[in-house]
Amino acid sequence: MNDIITVVGNAASDPESIETSTGKALTKVRVASTARRYNPSTQQWEDSGTNWYTVRAWGRLAEHLRASVQKGMQLVVQGRLKIDVRKGDTATFTNIDIDADTVGVSLQFGTVRFQRSAGQQQSPQAPEPQGAASSGGDSSQQSAAYANAGAGGGMSGSEYSPF
Repeated sequence: MNDIITVVGNAASDPESIETSTGKALTKVRVASTARRYNPSTQQWEDSGTNWYTVRAWGRLAEHLRASVQKGMQLVVQGRLKIDVRKGDTATFTNIDIDADTVGVSLQFGTVRFQRSAGQQQSPQAPEPQGAASSGGDSSQQSAAYANAGAGGGMSGSEYSPF
């Protein structure tokens, strides 16, 4: 299956990491995504069911996920959907996994501080903001700050603020 899915939900567990027999890092985290709908008759927002996913990350993403995510954080996950249906003696079980291509922390309820990991390739330098050279500031430092705000890397749990 090569279905690509994007899920926004809360980390329902702290990430768990293992090293495979081939030496590759694997990190898993459970994510719960609950839809909310406005009920006009009660004039209130109501939960309308929760979907549960096991998010699997490999390699460098696995390492960053383990170092960056804690239970309760709201995440944005994009990856390949994997559905596994198994019949047991008394019930049928459905596991829904996402092999993550990217995982990010939602900024809807908090802020994060990005930290590029060692050995990450630098992204091309971003253009200087207009007026940066004439502002009296060090434009090379400003440009480096913009360039370092690119993708990749992670943030430590201590830098996560829910409010």
